[in-house]
Amino acid sequence: MKLLAAILLLLAFTGGILYHATVAPLPPDPEPLVVVTKGDLAKIYLLGREIAITQKAEPELLEDGGLDDAMIRNMLL
Repeated sequence: MKLLAAILLLLAFTGGILYHATVAPLPPDPEPLVVVTKGDLAKIYLLGREIAITQKAEPELLEDGGLDDAMIRNMLL
């Protein structure tokens, strides 16, 4: 009886050690990164300008010294 108890105890400890020694499961796949191209940025910029014009923004807000509309349209082609 003592021998059976000792064997079961040894198996329990061995099983616990082996269980904790296994490699942890891999984390779930991360979400893919959002990729924005130059063309997408140009479309967003032009859309923002159109919204500003239709909302009658002040002219100095529209002239920020950045890319002009022709350069942006060329990027879209």
